[in-house]
Amino acid sequence: MNEEGTLLDLELRLLIARHGKTRVSEALSAIGEVDVALIDSGIKAYEDRARKNRQRRRPTKTMAEMIRDAHPKDFEAQRLIEKLGYAYESKEFLPELREVRRFLESRVGSTAAFRSRADALPAVLRALACCELDELQTLHDKRRVHGSDLGIITDQILGHGDDARARV
Repeated sequence: MNEEGTLLDLELRLLIARHGKTRVSEALSAIGEVDVALIDSGIKAYEDRARKNRQRRRPTKTMAEMIRDAHPKDFEAQRLIEKLGYAYESKEFLPELREVRRFLESRVGSTAAFRSRADALPAVLRALACCELDELQTLHDKRRVHGSDLGIITDQILGHGDDARARV
């Protein structure tokens, strides 16, 4: 068997492993005659859908742009908001969506129906921009004190309680 035949054999084996022999056989039967133009248009449509999905997932603004749009009060506030923003992205600040919702409800009242933490980031930055400098500093200092629910439960079971959280 030549190199092309080996490659074809491997590709077919991969298709069978992924989809099963029956589905591959049915797909080959349904195709019948190969229409190159139809295949090209199908590939183009698939690539267009994939490109749109990638664009939809890509953030439209950088962290710095979102912070500028939030209009922080001064340079020190901007610096703290930026730190909190990066802590938010690494889940050190408001690590769960329900915490984000509670934070926004306490600051701005009602919240939009965010589907993810990433969607809520601009709203969080706007809410932070409305905070006073001492409140931002407190949020920054406490960002690591609050762990996940599991971390709090673990500390309680081990008998560390609030002392362990204060040391972090």
